[in-house]
Amino acid sequence: MKQVLISLVPFLLCSIAVAQTRSVGGSLPTDLRPSLQDRLSLFTQAQADGRWDEVELLLGKYRRGGTGNHLYTATHKQCLISQMQSHPLIAFTFSFEKVLHSTEILSMPASSRWWYLAGEGKFRTQSGETKQETQVVAYRDNGQWYFTPPKYDQSWEKAHITEADFLIDRANEVDVKNNPKSPIEIRDVHVFMQRTYPSLRDVKFTLQNRTGKKVKGFTVRLYDRDGSVTYTAGHEIEPNASLEEKMDSSAYAYFCDGIKKQHLMVERVFFADGSQWPQ
Repeated sequence: MKQVLISLVPFLLCSIAVAQTRSVGGSLPTDLRPSLQDRLSLFTQAQADGRWDEVELLLGKYRRGGTGNHLYTATHKQCLISQMQSHPLIAFTFSFEKVLHSTEILSMPASSRWWYLAGEGKFRTQSGETKQETQVVAYRDNGQWYFTPPKYDQSWEKAHITEADFLIDRANEVDVKNNPKSPIEIRDVHVFMQRTYPSLRDVKFTLQNRTGKKVKGFTVRLYDRDGSVTYTAGHEIEPNASLEEKMDSSAYAYFCDGIKKQHLMVERVFFADGSQWPQ
């Protein structure tokens, strides 16, 4: 089966791919620029000085960015701060002429949008300080600026995931929704972390034709709280026979979000005699 990806591929210390934003509908208002620059300086200086309580306040209530508007839980925010402590962003320079905003909220006034600041970040690591192109998201809440840091997941995963993690069968991350009336039953589900991008999962399963009729195609859906992927396959399954299949899934948008429970189900079945389920 052709694999289908349902999440963005994470990049080292990069929050959102620039392709996801456009400068349509105006630029950052001039009167908001000084306050943004001042608060951003506080954000980076607090990380440089190790004032993490202040950093936590400057993160605000939301994690803004390409996956939308995430309200932090206490666990998520503490996890994110732990990631930031391993790579503090101690300086950040950018050009206001290159600031982009989310096109998902063009109906909002400019002062209420969130803004993508692309520039050069200086990070402190265990091996010393390093500079690289990166991105910070700035947003306003109750008249004040707050910030979403770069995405640290890929570097975090490299430092914490071991070879043993790739060998674990994570079948408990997928809940099989077998309809007792479905001609096809899902069996033998196995889920493994992908080596290239650990946030993604290889989901392997068996489809059992429970009828005496030949199946010529079917639709399987894999979904979670944030979206789904539906795959229609023109694969034949002989009467009372089985077929091994495979799909991809995203375990999390951000590592600190925690694992999202996936659900797997057969939606439609097409038989060689022209009939289908459900009718």
